[in-house]
Amino acid sequence: MVRMTDSDTEAMLIERRIEQVLLRYTRAADRLDVADMQSCYWPGAVDWHGEFRGSVEEFVPWVECRLSAFDRTMHHLTNIRIEVGDSGDVARVESYLVAFHRFGGSESDPVEMYLGLRYVDRFEARAGEWRIAARVCSYEWKREISGRDPGFGPSHVLGSRGADDVLHWIMDLEPEDPPRG
Repeated sequence: MVRMTDSDTEAMLIERRIEQVLLRYTRAADRLDVADMQSCYWPGAVDWHGEFRGSVEEFVPWVECRLSAFDRTMHHLTNIRIEVGDSGDVARVESYLVAFHRFGGSESDPVEMYLGLRYVDRFEARAGEWRIAARVCSYEWKREISGRDPGFGPSHVLGSRGADDVLHWIMDLEPEDPPRG
């Protein structure tokens, strides 16, 4: 039987806190929730993201403008490697990501872009809270596809950006409620 030490437990808690920030960031990007996105970074944090290089205060409005050009996005985190430094308050984090972006055309003839990338981050803990202090987005591959999209029927709940998304009304859902789209 392997016994967990206090340092093992602390390492697992740190990893979980960092993963929660990463998950919150990707959801914020997909739902276009810029306040939640900004909360993933420390003030003055640095982000290098494609042609953008600057502070988080400049990055968030820039990425909001870029993401607004797409009809839908979906960011999927995959492999996450977290290496906490000896001091216990700094971590190097590498997260693999597959991102989907739909734009242009119409619902019946969209352009879809798929990206393989990595977020390479320096996380810092301040007063016990972990956030991104520096991020470099490393692009690995890209693929664009255009063509007919069969779409969904009227009974399907479609994700959306903003307050109409299912995330915001799921807690109030009752069996007799009319369908929402």
